[in-house]
Amino acid sequence: MMNDLENRVEIQERIEHYIQGKLTSEEVDELWIKFIESPEWYEYFMTLLNLYSLGKSSRRDVDFFLP
Repeated sequence: MMNDLENRVEIQERIEHYIQGKLTSEEVDELWIKFIESPEWYEYFMTLLNLYSLGKSSRRDVDFFLP
């Protein structure tokens, strides 16, 4: 049986895999059910999505200035 910490880590990994496009459609559906049941996970998803977006735009800015 999973303890609370293991469960949280699993959900965090699923969210990361979702952002990276590594989940099946069934896994995506299960994750959205989790977002509906626990809005704090949706907030975590949105925060992580924004961080990924910032990271990508920052790398483009840095690459622009490199020879």
